[in-house]
Amino acid sequence: MARPLSIQFGGAIYHVMARGNGRHLLFHADDDYQRMLSEAVKCLLDGLCSLHADTLKDVFAQFRAVEAC
Repeated sequence: MARPLSIQFGGAIYHVMARGNGRHLLFHADDDYQRMLSEAVKCLLDGLCSLHADTLKDVFAQFRAVEAC
């Protein structure tokens, strides 16, 4: 279950993480992996955030992003 949304403000640093339940695969097909990447790139190109770190593996995805001011 997702946590409630915290306070949002420009310049806030967010740690976004997704894990597969019971260490099951998060990305079942290459299309799933590519979709995650394309959504992250779209946020970057739209100027919604800047990405400071990322990790994408079969069982989890993790991003540290700063919201645009």
